[in-house]
Amino acid sequence: LLEAANYTTKGCTIFVVGQCSFLQGEDYFAAMEATVPSDKCLIADEIAKMFGAGYQAKFNRAIDDAVVQVYGESLLYNGRFQEAVPVFERELDVKRRRGDDKGSIASTYIQMGRASGSLGNYAVALRYYEEALQHNVLHFGTGHVSVASTQNNIAIVLKRQGKFDEALKMYEKALKTKIQALGPNHVAATLSVAATYKNMGVVEMTLGNLEKALELYEKALEIELKRLGNGHGANTKYNVALLYRRQGNNSQ
Repeated sequence: LLEAANYTTKGCTIFVVGQCSFLQGEDYFAAMEATVPSDKCLIADEIAKMFGAGYQAKFNRAIDDAVVQVYGESLLYNGRFQEAVPVFERELDVKRRRGDDKGSIASTYIQMGRASGSLGNYAVALRYYEEALQHNVLHFGTGHVSVASTQNNIAIVLKRQGKFDEALKMYEKALKTKIQALGPNHVAATLSVAATYKNMGVVEMTLGNLEKALELYEKALEIELKRLGNGHGANTKYNVALLYRRQGNNSQ
């Protein structure tokens, strides 16, 4: 590890400024280097204070844990979903062993859900999202944006499974949670509400409920124009026009 240390009277802050190939089980402590050779002893002393007895093994384990978390995110970002799932399972073990809070554990379940959903394993993804929802509710309570986001993820999976009625109900729950969390007039909340209206509109359109779909899209468009101005909402306008056309109302 290439380290640069900034020493102050209040202690030592260590910044990683180099690059390294991380492998599980490496002895990072022994391999550590410093830009200024004399800093290596100072950094080692600081690590010893931070981790206490058995500090070398504890330090190496902490780096291993961090690598697992960073690696999973990297695999997901690069579309390597099959490889990402077992890495996130290891991350889950790390967080449980470390005693992380339920909100942190929920975030790992969400990543596992994303990876599984991207592989088309919707039943597995749904199970992970439901676990995430339980943990988020226990950690944040029912009226939180993290809960709303997870409900939205569940609705998306249900839609992909063809469970449209269940998906609509979950979208409605997400809608209520967003408004509860941020209030009806919050910019982020209203734009998120507009997105949910459009998602619900897609489901209603799929079910052939064109009037209901149109109503939802028009609600979404009203919010977008109000919040973003007349130069926005082109995609929503297109879908509204498409629905009018499918209803035989070409003049609209």
